[in-house]
Amino acid sequence: MDKIREYEFTFLLVISIAGASYVNIYAQDLIQGKRNKVMDLWAVKLSSERDSGAEIFLTELDNKLRQDTVIQSHLLPPYKTLGTYFQNNYFTGFWRNYNMQITVCSQKDSVYITDEKRHYPCLDFFDTLRKTKGVLVPGSNFYFMDRVNGRISYMGQLDFINSMNIPVKIFIELNSKVIPEGKGYPELLLDVHASRESQDADFSYAKYFDGVLVDRGGDYQYGMALPSDINMKEEYTFFSKNSYRHCAYNRNGNNYVIVSYPEMNIYDRISTFPYLFLLFYLIGSLMLIFSRKDLRIRIRKPDFREKIQLTLILSLLGILIIIGLGLMLYNSRKLLNSVKGNLNEKLMSVSSELSMRIGHETELNAPMLDFMNEQLIVLSDIIRSDINLYDLNGNLFATSRSEIYDRGLLSRRMNPVAMKALKPEHKTLFLHNENLGKMNFFSAYSPIYNQNSQLVGYLNLPYFTRQDDFEKQVSDFIVAFSNLYILLIIISLMVALIISHKLTAPLLQIENYLKGIRLGKANAKIEYLGEDEIGRLAKEYNKKVDELAESAELLARSERESAWQEMARQVAHEINNPLTPMKLSIQYLQRIKEQNSENFDKYFYRVSRTLVEQIDALSLIASSFSDFARMPRINVALIDLKELLGEVVILFENINNLSVLLTVSREVQIKVMADKDQLGRAIINLIKNGMQAIPREREGIIKINLNKDKNWAYLSITDNGTGIPMELQDKLFEPNFTTKSSGMGLGLAIAKKIVENFKGEIWFQSTFDIETTFFIKLPLPEPT
Repeated sequence: MDKIREYEFTFLLVISIAGASYVNIYAQDLIQGKRNKVMDLWAVKLSSERDSGAEIFLTELDNKLRQDTVIQSHLLPPYKTLGTYFQNNYFTGFWRNYNMQITVCSQKDSVYITDEKRHYPCLDFFDTLRKTKGVLVPGSNFYFMDRVNGRISYMGQLDFINSMNIPVKIFIELNSKVIPEGKGYPELLLDVHASRESQDADFSYAKYFDGVLVDRGGDYQYGMALPSDINMKEEYTFFSKNSYRHCAYNRNGNNYVIVSYPEMNIYDRISTFPYLFLLFYLIGSLMLIFSRKDLRIRIRKPDFREKIQLTLILSLLGILIIIGLGLMLYNSRKLLNSVKGNLNEKLMSVSSELSMRIGHETELNAPMLDFMNEQLIVLSDIIRSDINLYDLNGNLFATSRSEIYDRGLLSRRMNPVAMKALKPEHKTLFLHNENLGKMNFFSAYSPIYNQNSQLVGYLNLPYFTRQDDFEKQVSDFIVAFSNLYILLIIISLMVALIISHKLTAPLLQIENYLKGIRLGKANAKIEYLGEDEIGRLAKEYNKKVDELAESAELLARSERESAWQEMARQVAHEINNPLTPMKLSIQYLQRIKEQNSENFDKYFYRVSRTLVEQIDALSLIASSFSDFARMPRINVALIDLKELLGEVVILFENINNLSVLLTVSREVQIKVMADKDQLGRAIINLIKNGMQAIPREREGIIKINLNKDKNWAYLSITDNGTGIPMELQDKLFEPNFTTKSSGMGLGLAIAKKIVENFKGEIWFQSTFDIETTFFIKLPLPEPT
């Protein structure tokens, strides 16, 4: 558990990667399923799609057309100028994606239907067509014509009187082109929810009528014939082809709508992984922090490993930030330069073409207006960008996108900043950032000259027709860079953890070896093959281990010598004590003998008894030192402590002025693994020490208590003696230390050695002049 706590953030890193990977895979599956449903719904929608933008403009055009008195002047059979008038004045700009056909009918006119090779009454034919296939566009006399041919069609009817005072009806048919020219109209002009251009740019679509391509949109290149992957018997067919996922919807017969979406590549599949990882890691970090018992912020210095990790992580993050900012700045400038270069090329091309068309005209005049509008529309279709032409005073002269100015979205005056840059400052190219509602777009300006190199006006190319592409490039780069940046952060964390572990692992090994150093024991050496700083440190450590072993041997030898010297001094002191009275007794006996004293026998008996007592004392001294220096051979067996204590208590039953009380728990048996003789000897020694600590005038009481728990047997021996002074308690178990006037001071040291030989513990508690209790704790045998 401590190991897990030590590496908890490393474990969190691994868990976060695994969790984020699983959720990312699951999320991508959900996204794929959602896209399939979206393709399904879009296919159905496209099968009966109406152009909301066109219907908005038709509502506005209807009133203008009915109030236009100029139309009557063009109602001269065979009506050749009528179509041109409508094309130049009403159906410009947006309507370039539609083919227009004008039919003028009177009561006597008929129309020839090529497919059927027959004539029909004109008014009846269009009336029937309107009733069977038409759906009225609200607010106008235009109808959406559901012809089930894959194209979007509208038809309008205008009632006029021609120049010969004959009532006529003008039928205007608008059919979307077979292959649309792509984007080229600002989304701001249309309802965002209704505009086809507002749909997901990654989706592509195709419409097939009788198995032949009649309409398409998006980036995918569809074939002219219906794909062979479609199951003709199914309403919906899903299939993959050319790295795209396709949904084919069978509207009826051999008419199909196909919606396509790019299949997710590896980058798309891992695009959400970095964000999921950050989420998992942040949540996990907070959980680890708040799961700790002590939530107080502890200010401490980081250790060496943390310093390495922080240094590596901060260094890598710093480098990544610098590189990231540099890449973002570089790419933004590159994209901007690309826009500038693109606009500059278009400006040069358009400027050259217009210069040829202007010829030697010295100014932009009214007779040139219709011609220039037509030319700008043609050039706009070629370069796929809108074109505006301003006169020398900055007034709009001609444009390829009149709807914007007709609806008042942009001023007909040239941008004053651009005007200043081109006229007073004489710049040949000026790129400016302008606004159309909430949409920002680039707009390029340049002067335009005639064939005589005379300045006649100013050319303007607004870039809002491709602004969505530019913004998509920028957003794609930011998203891609963010994903890459987060992945690099993850890699940085892992690299920092790995490097810090590799660098600190030898140091931790050295730390563990240093912790394991014991004086007087064989210490392990570090095996490190490197020749770096850590290798030199390991060599110094091994060298110091050898020196320590030598020093330990010298110290042990010195301690042994000191111990023997102290032992010899103590032995000499203890032996000298009985020798002196023995010598004096013998000398006294010799004087009595020389004096021929009558009491010689009496003195001889007395001296002999004294000598025997002193010889016994010398024998006791020798036995004590022998026992302490070399304990008798241990004979370990399973012994019953209750039985042993009973035998010991019997030895002290007949001693005057002393009571030995034994208290045993209710357990039937309390058995331990020990040597019965040695353990009994230690207990007897503790009882004798207790007896000697009791003053003569006090009635002695020795209390012996025995009990156990699950793993240990506990024995306590309490006397009511004088206790042990506080200043002497730390030395009580030391050899040669005693609080009595006689004895060697080895009894408690021997008792401690005996208890520890049986893996037990011995300690005491003492209250001065009241009592002293010695405790012995011995392990119970493992149950079998």
